[in-house]
Amino acid sequence: MKPAARLDLVLLVPGKDERECFDALLSDRAESLGIRVVQY
Repeated sequence: MKPAARLDLVLLVPGKDERECFDALLSDRAESLGIRVVQY
């Protein structure tokens, strides 16, 4: 069995639209928000 990956953040969202929103915020706009890229 493969060991679990270490994640910085776990999000449970109700739908695809919310998932896409968080994808954009956490990866595409991380630099402009002044945060590091997180693994989620």
